[in-house]
Amino acid sequence: MKRIVGESVLFRPRHWGWTVTAFVTIIVVGVGDYVSGPKITFSVFYLVPVSVAAWLAGTAGALAASVLAAVVWLGAELASSPFGSNAFVYVWNFCAQLLFLLLVALLLAQMRRMLNRERELSRTDSLTGLPNARAFREIAGSEIARAERYRQPLSLAFIDVDDFKCINDSRGHGAGDRLLGLIAQSIRGSLRSSDHVARYAGDEFVVLLPVADQDAARSAVDKLRTIVCQAMIRENWPVTLSIGVVTCEPGGAAVTVDGMLEIADRLMYEVKSGGKNGAHLATYGPPGASPEALSAAVSASGAATVKP
Repeated sequence: MKRIVGESVLFRPRHWGWTVTAFVTIIVVGVGDYVSGPKITFSVFYLVPVSVAAWLAGTAGALAASVLAAVVWLGAELASSPFGSNAFVYVWNFCAQLLFLLLVALLLAQMRRMLNRERELSRTDSLTGLPNARAFREIAGSEIARAERYRQPLSLAFIDVDDFKCINDSRGHGAGDRLLGLIAQSIRGSLRSSDHVARYAGDEFVVLLPVADQDAARSAVDKLRTIVCQAMIRENWPVTLSIGVVTCEPGGAAVTVDGMLEIADRLMYEVKSGGKNGAHLATYGPPGASPEALSAAVSASGAATVKP
């Protein structure tokens, strides 16, 4: 029962209006069915709003709309023609109408669940359970638009696991997979509920920190590194993290997902080339600067390095 209620569109505000419209349409179709009389059937017209409700509201919508449509249809039949002595005919037709509507509606609801499931799987990393690069890009695009609209800072951290290849070579890929799972869990546990973390590729992770200027980003990265380091020591994993962090301030250069990732990735590689196990932070450049110029400027100057 909880599953059915949980799927209901009544708990999804963006679909609520369409569901109510579908139910109202069922009643309107019933009025038309009554006005047209028993000689013209409106059965097929009930199917459209029932299908809409089932698609948007899942199993709960399918059941509710199908029952409502069958009852409205029966009411129109009884109101437009005298009730005959053979009540079996009305009962039979009502059951047949209800069964037909339920069959179509439940099939549509099941199809929608399968599509949603496939979409979710296509956006989730199967090893760590985190969002993958595709999902992260979608999330980052939305957060960038939000930050620009409300003129808020936004930071992105690009994380690489140092010496991960050595773990795979010495302990096997199974051990490497367990290590990535532990790191993913540790990173997620160090962040706010409003932050986003994803496995970007291989042993690389990305973290998006909404409403976080460079000071807040530095604090978040320090906390993240501390928690991951403690987990590595506790589980005897000889790895560290190299992190590049880019912060976009309100009123700065035009922000893009690719631009932030490129700069954070370059900052991360600067940490690795400088001895690993640290964080390199920079701001996404002055107002009016191009992403190309910003990327070059970050490598030259204006970035702060944090080491243990």
